[in-house]
Amino acid sequence: MVGDQPMRPDDVRARLDQLRSRLIQERVDARIHVIGGSAMALLFPDDPDVRVTRDIDAAIRPAPEVAKVVAAMAQEFGMSSRWLNANGAPFMPPGVSLDVVGHGVDITIASVEDMIAMKLAASRDQDLRDLGILARHAGIADAETLVDIAYAAYGEDSVVLSDSRDDYLQMAEQALVAARKH
Repeated sequence: MVGDQPMRPDDVRARLDQLRSRLIQERVDARIHVIGGSAMALLFPDDPDVRVTRDIDAAIRPAPEVAKVVAAMAQEFGMSSRWLNANGAPFMPPGVSLDVVGHGVDITIASVEDMIAMKLAASRDQDLRDLGILARHAGIADAETLVDIAYAAYGEDSVVLSDSRDDYLQMAEQALVAARKH
């Protein structure tokens, strides 16, 4: 668990547990909502098709205070300073609350439905591969349902869903076809 090494699900969980302990020790009340490849690893730890990840994407509140603890952990353990980052946060569906409520550290994982929406919105090759895995775990076999989930999460006039519905249907179908080949 040092440097920029790939993280398995147990590595992701260990880093988040350590972060929680450090934030509590520093008396930082925080909300960390895990998304992206690390959420896939935590949602489906026994699925061999889930790719390893080198970082943990998350929406983070309060970002400055959490960033100080993340930087200290990176230096102490020889990890990348970006081991926890908010790179995927712009793809978070608007209905997800990131409010810090009460005292303590709240670490959550994106739902399968939110992950479907985010992966379809991002639409990189790795995201479409992940979309097929998510569809398999959710028991979804048709592209229309995947696209409907994305539009339900973001809304019909979403800036995040910048391509046409037909384009997303085609991408979702490609993801389903590729997932059936595994």
